[in-house]
Amino acid sequence: MRALGILLGIAIAVGLAYLLVQRAGTTSSRPELQSTGGKSPARPRSNAGRALPPPLSEEEKERDRYQEARTPLFARLRARYTDSTARFRVGDRLDTLEILIDTRPTSPELNRLMEEALAEQPGGYGFRHIQIALSATPGSGAPDELLAEVTMSEDGRWITFLR
Repeated sequence: MRALGILLGIAIAVGLAYLLVQRAGTTSSRPELQSTGGKSPARPRSNAGRALPPPLSEEEKERDRYQEARTPLFARLRARYTDSTARFRVGDRLDTLEILIDTRPTSPELNRLMEEALAEQPGGYGFRHIQIALSATPGSGAPDELLAEVTMSEDGRWITFLR
């Protein structure tokens, strides 16, 4: 009887070892599972061929929110400036609209650029400054040349500074 108990114990140990080895070999070929915090069953994660981007900082999230809200303004500005090579972007500060042009404008052309930008009510989109600059030659390493700046005063009036 004692021998039968020993044989049964060995058989159980061998069976468990076999199951553990088999399970360890198959888990490496299965897709990785996401932890769901116990709310619902885990699902396979698919990240085939692409890296997960790092999370956005609060400043990047705020910039993205502003960019989305300002999309209609940029579309209207592009429609207004169809006869020029002006490009629009948000400056380093979120409250600055930059208008970049490729050729030096005459004084009347510069005034028209400012007037058309102001006609679109950029203050309603969070802009307090508009900078019009001559684009530097690509690859030159030189900064853009600031030609004019329009700044909103505390009482909501726009003040122009020509360079």
